[in-house]
Amino acid sequence: LQSSIFPRIYMIKPTPKQFKFVGNVEGWSVRFDSDMLITVDYHGGYHVYSYNDQGISEIATAQIPAIAIRDTQIHDNTLWFSTHDDGIYVYSLEDPLNPQQIFHLEIPGYLGKFALKDRILVASRFFDRAPLRVYSYNTSGEYQEIAQFGNYYVEDLAFMGNFIVVVGRPTYYINGLLPVVFGIYGMEDPLNPYLIYEGPEPEY
Repeated sequence: LQSSIFPRIYMIKPTPKQFKFVGNVEGWSVRFDSDMLITVDYHGGYHVYSYNDQGISEIATAQIPAIAIRDTQIHDNTLWFSTHDDGIYVYSLEDPLNPQQIFHLEIPGYLGKFALKDRILVASRFFDRAPLRVYSYNTSGEYQEIAQFGNYYVEDLAFMGNFIVVVGRPTYYINGLLPVVFGIYGMEDPLNPYLIYEGPEPEY
C-alpha cells in the first residue's frame, strides 16, 4: 500500500478470518461492544442489540428527535450526529439502553460530514459544493461561526493533530473529469485555516 501524499510503503499481511451470519439489524452501526451493538437509522431510530454466535436480538429502542441523520460519530461515551436542517445533536451513552440528550447545536443548513477537536467543530454541506465552516461551541448549545475555508463536495473529513484532512471534489476539472482530491489545512489557529496541500488522489 503506497500513498502519493505520504510516500511510504506499508506491508500488510493478510489475516484469515471466518465470518458467520448471525442476523439482521436496522440502520448502521455506531458502537460495537463485545456483546452489544448500537445502531441508528436515517429517520432517528436508535437500536440496541445483544448478540453472540447463535444470533442477534433487539433489547432496546428509542426515537431520537432528528430529521434525516447524515453523519454519526462516537467520542468517548457521547454520540454526535448531523442532520438535515436541524443542526448537530449530542447524546450521552453512559447508559446505552437509555440515551440522553446533552446539547443541541442549531446550526442551519443541510449538514454532512463534520470533524471535532476540543471546542472546535468543522462542518460541511450535504450534497453541496461549498466552503467548510468552522465553529466554536460550548455544551450549553451556543455556537459561533469563526472561519470558512476551501470549496468542496466533501466525502470525508477528519482532524489529525493540528491539521484537518478533507477528501472531496473541488471546483476544477483535470482531463475533463472532476477529481477526488486530498486537501490538508493547518488549524493551529482555528480563526485562520491555511492550505498546506491539495492534489488528486487517483487511488482513493
